[in-house]
Amino acid sequence: AAWAEAADALLGVYESIAGGTIERLERAARAFHGGITCAGWARSSLYLIRALSLRMAGEFRRLARVTESGLSDATARRDRYLEVTLRRGGIAVKLAADDVERARSDLALAHWTPWRQGFHIQHWLELEGESELALYEGRAADAMSALEPSIRAMRRSLVSRLQRVRVLSDGLMGRLILAR
Repeated sequence: AAWAEAADALLGVYESIAGGTIERLERAARAFHGGITCAGWARSSLYLIRALSLRMAGEFRRLARVTESGLSDATARRDRYLEVTLRRGGIAVKLAADDVERARSDLALAHWTPWRQGFHIQHWLELEGESELALYEGRAADAMSALEPSIRAMRRSLVSRLQRVRVLSDGLMGRLILAR
């Protein structure tokens, strides 16, 4: 039943984030917490898909709850992938709550391999988080200079083939350019 719930919810994500998709994702996540063994990757994936869906829907309060729950689960399961992805991907939530110190702390705690060894989605999320923080603090010009090597690496990487990354990246770069 958990697998069917997850498949149904994932199809909904690709259709749109409207029409109860987020609720379907939450039902699927609850089903996987019900004791299914060997499903850690499914739990992590559902956290991340829910987080992205909530972010795209502008549901920051719900996103904050999912992020905190996911971080607790990641810590309990020693799931570094989920922890780093949620920490780096949750910077906008911290800034929306005016918690600059927590945003900085999450970026500092979220260790990943250097991007020179291959540019991963976690590197994009760090780039995005650093940029959001710079915009929030009025440091767009400094951020553009400091982040330029990462921006170039992202544009050369396979990560840039992901449509959502391209859309979010272009929007973020536009905001940085306008703010400097």
